[in-house]
Amino acid sequence: LESRPVDSIDQMRFSELKDSRDRLVGEYEQRIQQLTATGHAVRVVQWNQMMDPAPQRRQAIRIQVETHLKPLQPTVVTLQETTDEKDGSYHSAAEVARLLGYELVGAQGKDRQTFHQGIAILHHPDWERTATFQTSLPNNRVALGVQLTSRKTGQAVYVFTMHLSARSREDHMRREELAALHAYIEGVVSPGSTVILTGDLNPAYESEPAQFERVAESEWSRAVRHDLP
Repeated sequence: LESRPVDSIDQMRFSELKDSRDRLVGEYEQRIQQLTATGHAVRVVQWNQMMDPAPQRRQAIRIQVETHLKPLQPTVVTLQETTDEKDGSYHSAAEVARLLGYELVGAQGKDRQTFHQGIAILHHPDWERTATFQTSLPNNRVALGVQLTSRKTGQAVYVFTMHLSARSREDHMRREELAALHAYIEGVVSPGSTVILTGDLNPAYESEPAQFERVAESEWSRAVRHDLP
């Protein structure tokens, strides 16, 4: 190998990685097709809108829904930093739900000067919302959850979402928020259930996602790895 030019070695390694990636992607897509054919696939899209109520942002939402969301045909869409005008003239989560034809449950978050900011969960009408959960977290945060049951197969799944504290030195606050959410979910979800946890985690360090995994690790969080893509 030492006699080969560096660029040749890099190209060879790149080719190996690409072949490996293509193989895994192919296996994943095949599994998705199998699950979709039986009605058991659950597709979740996570979207932090980072919104203000400016008209150009509203146009951007319509473009993003038509261009990106609709082709994915997600079962569930979870949103953070949604915008609700205080006068009731505009609701960004409701706009996404209207464009997709999905059902909506939302929670109001921090209050800004001219509009409210919140989180929301949207779901496909083929899935019935059989329960809704909302809880306050430390540091003035809120979490939202739903239990969904497929109208076609009877399959049930829980989906929770939240928006964690953002500043780089607030990692201890994020751990508090996750620990509180973990305890709450353990209290409302029956053992063996499939739970999907989404959100804007705002990790400031590379180690924070690992902290999230440790806090969230339990029987209900493992289930999604075995039962769903």
